[in-house]
Amino acid sequence: MCGLAGGVFGTGVAMTINRAPQLIELVRHADATGVSATSWFVGAFGCSLWILFYTGVHLWAALTATAFAGLANLAIGLLATWRHGQSRQDFIAREVFAPST
Repeated sequence: MCGLAGGVFGTGVAMTINRAPQLIELVRHADATGVSATSWFVGAFGCSLWILFYTGVHLWAALTATAFAGLANLAIGLLATWRHGQSRQDFIAREVFAPST
């Protein structure tokens, strides 16, 4: 693996690693304030369109790199959605079961 394909694979690794800090924060902390799950889903959708294109023109290295980045986008979107749901449940529990004064 050398030349263009090697460069594209390297770029794919970088694109996937770039998402690691967001994933780590969402796993460590229940607070997902400021994380737009929708934007990550839109990014995953965009990656899927590029994957369709790369399939048609037989650019397998670019397809692989984009697929890994798209999976990372999807993972962040799903985790953010889950964390937002947890936050809402915690808020409701605090409000409903708050001690009366």
